[in-house]
Amino acid sequence: MTAYFAYLDEFGHIGPYVNRLDPQHNDSPVFGFAGIVLPLDEVRAFGTWFFQRKCQLLKFDLERSGQHPAVWEKKGSSLYTVVNVERYPQLRRFTHRLFNKIESVGGFVLYVGVKKTASPDMHRPNRLYTTVLLEAVKRVSRRSGVRTRSGPPQLLET
Repeated sequence: MTAYFAYLDEFGHIGPYVNRLDPQHNDSPVFGFAGIVLPLDEVRAFGTWFFQRKCQLLKFDLERSGQHPAVWEKKGSSLYTVVNVERYPQLRRFTHRLFNKIESVGGFVLYVGVKKTASPDMHRPNRLYTTVLLEAVKRVSRRSGVRTRSGPPQLLET
């Protein structure tokens, strides 16, 4: 049986949402996780490959930062803007290469998001976080063929 490594990152905001004009609850109408899942024996080689691509694609930003490339980070939300995707064909090409590389090593991309509909007084951030995380685990298990000990997670109302 193959063991898998999942690298997940949050997107959106865990707090309540009313609308963009609300003075307090206006951050994001969704919360979720996205990331990649790789066979454990492919993680090291993939990390090297990704680091090399990062250094090529973001060379200009890296040089300006003055930091070592291993510690420097650019947020995906600032990299993947509509303007950048339209303006820079190398970003589009890299994204296709990334997805192809993940698939070629036996991995897959994962994303789980929930639209937040609860009113601020009924919003439960820990419950939302747990619900989305358990759904992500369920999807990893389903895609990879790995069984979880406690069976499939139950989704909660958010």
